[in-house]
Amino acid sequence: TGLRLAFRYTALALIPVSFALVGLSKQMIRLFSGGVATYLVANPSLQLMSGFFLFVAMQGILTSLLLSIGKTTQVMVIGIVTVVLDLTLSVLLVPSFGLLGAATSRILVDIAGFLMAVYLTMSYLSGAADIGFHAKLFLSSFIMLGVLFSLSKFISNRALTLIPYTLIGVAVLLLCARGLNLLTEEDKRYLEHFMPSGIGRLMRLLL
Repeated sequence: TGLRLAFRYTALALIPVSFALVGLSKQMIRLFSGGVATYLVANPSLQLMSGFFLFVAMQGILTSLLLSIGKTTQVMVIGIVTVVLDLTLSVLLVPSFGLLGAATSRILVDIAGFLMAVYLTMSYLSGAADIGFHAKLFLSSFIMLGVLFSLSKFISNRALTLIPYTLIGVAVLLLCARGLNLLTEEDKRYLEHFMPSGIGRLMRLLL
């Protein structure tokens, strides 16, 4: 049950955030670069890394599971393999593709580490992932991404749009979550318990 909840709520937090960062990547770059357009060359790299951040978090959950059951050697193997793979891919990709190559290398390493962790914890993963829940979450987040990407492309991607677009994205995500019955009563009680009372009650009304 603990592993199921860890997967469920990590995905619930990170999938929408990752998709939102992809949709608002230009605003984020403008915000942290002081509005200098030259830095927008980093946009594809930021979009790639944002979209795959979930693998890092899921790998963290699985390696924590391995450590908790005393499988420290396996965790060390994952670490050594990913370091060697990172160095190899960096040498191969960065000279030719620069920043985009570095981002691609990082993503491939994250995916490889996640897949290794899945393989080493396979016997513990039965029932840990709710396919229906994750499908609905991906669909809701993808619709939100479509709205944010359209706003950024066709209206404005200035840094000042970051807050209003974020609010629009949250509203779209909540509407999709409600329409798809994404959250169970158990989810709502759990989230309400860990949120400030006012936000928790508002969430219940919206969902």
